[in-house]
Amino acid sequence: MIRKLINITSRTIDYIVLIALLIILAYGIYSIYSSYAIINNAKLDDEILHLKPTGSTDNSNNITKLKEFNQNIFAWIELDGTKIDYPMVQGEDNHEYLRKDYKGNFSVSGAIYLDYKNRKDFTDPYSIVYGHHMGRSAMFGDLDKYKDKNFFNNNTTGKIYLENKTYNLNIFAIIIVPSKDATIFNIDFLHPISNLDRLKYIKEKSLFYRDIGANNESKIVALSTCNGSPTNTDRIVVFAVLEESL
Repeated sequence: MIRKLINITSRTIDYIVLIALLIILAYGIYSIYSSYAIINNAKLDDEILHLKPTGSTDNSNNITKLKEFNQNIFAWIELDGTKIDYPMVQGEDNHEYLRKDYKGNFSVSGAIYLDYKNRKDFTDPYSIVYGHHMGRSAMFGDLDKYKDKNFFNNNTTGKIYLENKTYNLNIFAIIIVPSKDATIFNIDFLHPISNLDRLKYIKEKSLFYRDIGANNESKIVALSTCNGSPTNTDRIVVFAVLEESL
């Protein structure tokens, strides 16, 4: 009787272990599939890619067609040497496109978006562009690359295409700061921080810095993403001066 009870108990434990292993396996498969689906959703399809602007002064035709997908699309950003090559949107606040793609549909990967307080023509002295930090170079994941000194030194250019002009990006710094850093993330046009003060702060905090002659008259854009996992409160921020393409 005791031996029979032991056998039953042993088989029960075996079944429980087997079920637990199957659950772990199923969860692992689901996690892999979920991660793949999220990253895959961040990729642009051909109908969008062929509308990428390429001009210096007139991109109106391309931007107009992009707006057919979503009226909040107003620009396109690319960084040379990376896979950052996306349409840019601006929402009613800085939460709207955390979980919406560039078409306005729900998406964990979100979109590349301009701070809602900034003007869409990038005439503000300081502008912030946000994107999720994702694997396989999706969204703003490739901002990671600028943490490598050789990459930073050898990849200093990019473009922002607007409807009626194109800005060249001249990258000059990268920093890692908390998400609550007021000097970097506070856009207050009533009590503005001068570019000179901000540039001094960026230089002090920078991992790497290039002196390109940025000054109080420069138009500066900050490209911001999480530093690693979404739960990490630090942010990678890459800075560039906007120079109008002729």
